[in-house]
Amino acid sequence: MIYKEKILSKNNLPVPVFYTGKPMHSKYNPSQEVPVIPQENGIPVTEGFFLVVGIGGGYHIKNLLQNLTSYRIVAVEADKESLCYCKTFPEVKELSSNKNIIFCSKENLAAVLLQNYIPSRYGNFNIFVQRAWQNENPTEYSKIDAITKETLKNISNDYSVQAHFGKIWMSNIMSNLMTFKGNPIIKVNSELTAAVIAAGPTLDDSIKKLKENRDSYCIIATDTTYGSLTKSDIQPDFIVSVDAQQVSTAHFLDCPDSLESQNKTTFIFDICTNPSVPAYIRSKGHPVFFIQSGHPLSRLAAEKAKFPYVETGAGTVTIACCDIARLLNFNCIELFGADFAYSKGKPYAKGTYLETLFMSSATRTEPQETKFSALMYRTALQKKDTIKSERVFTSEVLHRYEKTLIEWAEIHGYTKKEQLLKCSSNVQTHQITVAESFNFSTFVQEWTIGLKEKKYDETLLPYIAFLQSRKSKNTNISELYEQAYAKAIRYT
Repeated sequence: MIYKEKILSKNNLPVPVFYTGKPMHSKYNPSQEVPVIPQENGIPVTEGFFLVVGIGGGYHIKNLLQNLTSYRIVAVEADKESLCYCKTFPEVKELSSNKNIIFCSKENLAAVLLQNYIPSRYGNFNIFVQRAWQNENPTEYSKIDAITKETLKNISNDYSVQAHFGKIWMSNIMSNLMTFKGNPIIKVNSELTAAVIAAGPTLDDSIKKLKENRDSYCIIATDTTYGSLTKSDIQPDFIVSVDAQQVSTAHFLDCPDSLESQNKTTFIFDICTNPSVPAYIRSKGHPVFFIQSGHPLSRLAAEKAKFPYVETGAGTVTIACCDIARLLNFNCIELFGADFAYSKGKPYAKGTYLETLFMSSATRTEPQETKFSALMYRTALQKKDTIKSERVFTSEVLHRYEKTLIEWAEIHGYTKKEQLLKCSSNVQTHQITVAESFNFSTFVQEWTIGLKEKKYDETLLPYIAFLQSRKSKNTNISELYEQAYAKAIRYT
């Protein structure tokens, strides 16, 4: 707790006092304190997202509102006790009823920012620090500053992906929904071990165990490993793909025609997947099952289409495979090729489309190894601490994927020991539901009417992020929304 008491100002307004004995606000007329308004190119900012550091009596926050036209504010205090104390002040009580203002403590600041700061909706991130609070609490301010920077880094990574894929996602979702009639029924023996197959170099060796004990596993494989499995005469139960890019079609070029037996491979695609891929798989006679991984338009469609939500963590298909195993009620998951590292001088196992691509284009002056090296060293590498071999390296992205997998396991009750994930509970309550029918025309009609009424504006945010990355910084959110809306109604 950083406060100890209250005093009354000259006009009888309560003012919080720090433990150092100094008041946070003016003792004369705190309600008239002039806030230092953030500026952009010398022009005061009047709309956007604001982080206010230091709540106190709330007078500076109320005065800040007088200069804002459109906003979202997160106000943070040092700890929960200080936050509770601040909420006893009348100005803070009044501000608490404002749905555009969120009060929080340092402990949950990261979660609040992740949930509320959407760059494609609010634009730039503005910080407003109450100077007296900062001067009296330099340590707490440094901690809040560090949390904010780390959280913004995560938000920035996510926004960068949206800015790159926003247009592709919307186009893919709508194209896939046009042909979607309903998902097939999935039946599995969850008493088996779910083998999640990733494309790390160690799969070259561990695939032997998979082949020798095929009947003990239900194989849920990433799209990159499809070629590796088929070339080893292993028919997976499920292939999972969440990639929206056209290049993902390369994983499936050697897909054989469906066998007449009932033991077919089911291909599970994110509804954001490039539509040419599921269309090609259907033409080969294989069942196609759609999922969604959190795109707001996908979530809206899922209310009618009933395709399930699958977690992808930091955006990796390996975690998607694990989550599908969880939804199918597997209590034991064994990982194959989930290295999250580069070893043996290459990034992927044998048999992937990249190996075929690089080998076919190799020359005397630019062999396959040169292309693999270019792929691996496109970002900074570091030695992987958990592996003794000096030839095993990882990157920031791969490390984030591995960290997210461990977090996913902890959240859902799985204990990770080497390559095994075991669920502590044996209660099977998850279900993958299917839709009886889905009418694309009805969905689009309801969606566009809702957009006109600003009811489903969040479904356009990834596309707006794409537009933001290609428009002038002076283009406001309202104009971008209208452009995104014009794109959406074309599907009618």
